[in-house]
Amino acid sequence: MDNGNVQLRFFQYIKTKVPANASFVDEIADLLNISNDSAYRRIRADKPKKKHIYFLLKDLPFNIHFQIPELMAFKCFVWKRSFMGYRAEKGDTFSFNYPGFEEHNAIGQKIVQVYNTIPTTEIWNTEAINSTLQQIEYYYDAGNSISRDQAVILLNKVDELVSHVEKQAEAGCKFRIGEKPQPGSASYQLFNNELVLGDNTILAEMGEMKATFLNHSFMHFIATRDDSFNAAMLNKLNNLIQRSTLISTSNERERIGFFNLLRNEIKQRKEKMLL
Repeated sequence: MDNGNVQLRFFQYIKTKVPANASFVDEIADLLNISNDSAYRRIRADKPKKKHIYFLLKDLPFNIHFQIPELMAFKCFVWKRSFMGYRAEKGDTFSFNYPGFEEHNAIGQKIVQVYNTIPTTEIWNTEAINSTLQQIEYYYDAGNSISRDQAVILLNKVDELVSHVEKQAEAGCKFRIGEKPQPGSASYQLFNNELVLGDNTILAEMGEMKATFLNHSFMHFIATRDDSFNAAMLNKLNNLIQRSTLISTSNERERIGFFNLLRNEIKQRKEKMLL
């Protein structure tokens, strides 16, 4: 008897012990501290679906900023002020602890938690950090939006984030900042492509299903599950990967050089700001 049949019979037996007026799915979900959807899959003995995400990046993945609360607060400030039609009142300045920050930070941490469970392939180049650096400079130079002290803190936090991504690339897996890789952690592949500037396209795989997310209007995405489109997109990404340099787990010299270029760019921006 295979494991799937054993699991089915096990749950069928448990079901006979659950009171008739109780929800069997709710009881399993509460007992195992999982969602009802996950409980259904356990009860049916569904096999876990293969998951994978591909990023073709022009900027840093928006979700990795959420690993550092200061960067998440700044990104929310930028999105609200510049891309969501928010009308700032006179004297309205950036704060690391703005009203609603705790709620937004909690959501951001949940996004990071989910992201860290999914194997990922990312295609970067050395332009990836420039958007965030330019946003910091813009709001500092604009006057009264962010202070010099805040700007320096943000640049230091970008440096911290870059160093964490480098550690993930070296380990070939994902983990939270300040923690160490764990057995069974989701794989992390990082490629440097010196020929093509990405466009923040995302391709997600879950079992046989694929979905492509195309970036538009800076912070919005349009998605499609069209089979022919996604097959073409996966082929395009694989072609780019073939023309890129793998800098995770191997090619230590190239990896160190790549991340040193990023850190040097941050250093130059900070030195300019402190003049």
